[in-house]
Amino acid sequence: MTRSRYALVVLAAKRAKQLREGARRLGSTTATNYLTAALEEAAEGVIGYRLADEETPDANDD
Repeated sequence: MTRSRYALVVLAAKRAKQLREGARRLGSTTATNYLTAALEEAAEGVIGYRLADEETPDANDD
């Protein structure tokens, strides 16, 4: 799932917005509330997140 409850909140909020805008549900959730559906998808592991690297190397640096 997630290591941080704050990351879970952001993940669920962004996913709920996607669902509200018409995105297809990914899990087996039957929840009518978008936020509940997003949290259930996260609990099932069908959605997740990836942390960005703190320092991304520039492709043009040689």
